[in-house]
Amino acid sequence: MTTMSTHALAELQAVDPRILHFTPLGLGGPMQAEDAADYQQRLVANLVLADDVAQATRQKFEQLCAGYVQGALCYGLFTLVADAAQLTLEQALRDRFAAHHGGRLTVQDRAAYEHQIIYTTYPDFYEQYKKVRGCKIRMGTSNTWRGFNTTLDGLLLWARREGLVRGQRNRHNERAKKALRNLTAHGTFHLLTPVEAYRALSDLAEIINHLWGHSTPGGRLYPAPITRDVVAISWDSTTGSVVARHAAQLALEDKGRRTHLRTGPRGLLTRRARRPEPDGVRRSTRHHPLPSPVPMGARQPYTGDRLVRAGSARA
Repeated sequence: MTTMSTHALAELQAVDPRILHFTPLGLGGPMQAEDAADYQQRLVANLVLADDVAQATRQKFEQLCAGYVQGALCYGLFTLVADAAQLTLEQALRDRFAAHHGGRLTVQDRAAYEHQIIYTTYPDFYEQYKKVRGCKIRMGTSNTWRGFNTTLDGLLLWARREGLVRGQRNRHNERAKKALRNLTAHGTFHLLTPVEAYRALSDLAEIINHLWGHSTPGGRLYPAPITRDVVAISWDSTTGSVVARHAAQLALEDKGRRTHLRTGPRGLLTRRARRPEPDGVRRSTRHHPLPSPVPMGARQPYTGDRLVRAGSARA
């Protein structure tokens, strides 16, 4: 028979020594207890849900974040948070399903008869769907009948058909998350680190935000578009010096040499003077087709503002 030992209040309030080695630079020497607790709180503060996310999903996510912070005092909470994050994904999908169909959905039973279900929450829909022995709902832009089994697998299939999740890499991640969910529900004892717990929370936040139509800046699964600025690169053919700065800060003065500017990887403007582009200047034609050169003239000075207007006009 296993008995739980009791601890004094001061012991319960002490930072777990294992957390001290998880530093901003990775595993290393122990930090001060206050610094370690502050670091973990700062990490969680970066995880923000969009304003229109369902309240039940938001409350559950905030509960997980609070548990993660308390992991600084009780190391085992990191495992509980990571496991609960796998289950919260299903709740988020249920809430999104209920909001997406607006409380009314026509379903089809095994005999191909149609039934209209009016519901208020997903559990309400589930009970009625089971009562009429529903097996199909209409999905996707084609609005065709597809099998729907109300489980995590069915909800992920529905979300992908509706365009709420996307990407081939994420399709493989979804299979892994289904396996992790089953491992959480039916698995055995295991112990996870703060790194794994934070990754589970971070991925969950990205998926939730994307279900409600919001990308995550700097995200791993559903990143927001990269901010692209207009930059000018020029060089002096006499001295060989190269200047690179934002176009708004750069004024080109014509010195009798023909000058052309071309947009590059972040709206980059590069100078062409019968020589190759400097090393390191690259662009992705996957997202932005390479435009033709932007002629800037050869006998007039051009301020940074004009460069910005010229580059924007060609982008």
